[in-house]
Amino acid sequence: MKKQITSLAELKFEIERLTAEKQLKEQALNNQVKELSNRLKPINLIKSTFASFKEDSVLKNQLATKGTEAALGFIVSNLIFKNSNPIVRTTATLIGTAFASKVFGEDSSIYIDKIKNLFEKFKKKTEKEADPSFFEGDIYKT
Repeated sequence: MKKQITSLAELKFEIERLTAEKQLKEQALNNQVKELSNRLKPINLIKSTFASFKEDSVLKNQLATKGTEAALGFIVSNLIFKNSNPIVRTTATLIGTAFASKVFGEDSSIYIDKIKNLFEKFKKKTEKEADPSFFEGDIYKT
């Protein structure tokens, strides 16, 4: 409720009170604007996006599924059908990724780790076979 102002001293006091209240509200509004501008900076938007990825389990599962599909597509097109023509490789990749999404579903992150390990073992094995050791003593054998 507004009280009735009857003297000049009360008027001056009310003016000072309203001025102080106005300054407090302006300061609060400035702080809100600064906070909003900081949140809308590109780096902060990126940080908040990645933070939401960490918190959302459904999104994690979807990313894992898509990762599995991509890994199977890579394996099918670059390892199994490496020497085939492009049409066969593309078809095999599409069938492989569709198969992966139906079979693995939410457990795809487990399978993608297993596929990575198998690929690394295969890669190490082929590197060992391709690099025969050289023995200097072999030169002098007759």
